[in-house]
Amino acid sequence: MLLIILGRENSLVCSPSQWGLVCAVRVGEILKEAWFMSHGQISPKEKAHLTRVFIVEDDEGTRKLFQEILMVHVGGFKVYTACNGKDALEILEIFGSFDIILTDVEMPKMNGIELIRRIQRKWSNVRIIMMSSNEHFARDAAELGVLFYWKGAGLEQFIKLLQGV
Repeated sequence: MLLIILGRENSLVCSPSQWGLVCAVRVGEILKEAWFMSHGQISPKEKAHLTRVFIVEDDEGTRKLFQEILMVHVGGFKVYTACNGKDALEILEIFGSFDIILTDVEMPKMNGIELIRRIQRKWSNVRIIMMSSNEHFARDAAELGVLFYWKGAGLEQFIKLLQGV
């Protein structure tokens, strides 16, 4: 049995094991896009030029904050989210690569370092930003060849880093 979600520009086929995780994510994205388009905040033509960002962060408040910053305050980004590395990999397998992946380090199920390693093996062209409230992970980011954002640096620094990617 498959669940098929059809939309004017979006469609998705999910197996039963993926319904809860992926379909909820995709339906949420479709509804969010429809809201922004119906409120005149984004046109279908503009949507095609948005940078696709995938935020992987276990803290819901932080995840929502970064999503809001990217979509509302900075603009030009289509944002997807996951709450841990394991879910992120499942979403990546279905949607393919993103333009930018922003991942926390310390998460349940699979940490950000392991997630980055797996992403780099399969999607080597994606730009990745590792983020943490612990500055000591900057060395790990350098070893992995990804950018690092220390959460204590402030949002202006985050925006500058993201715009430079």
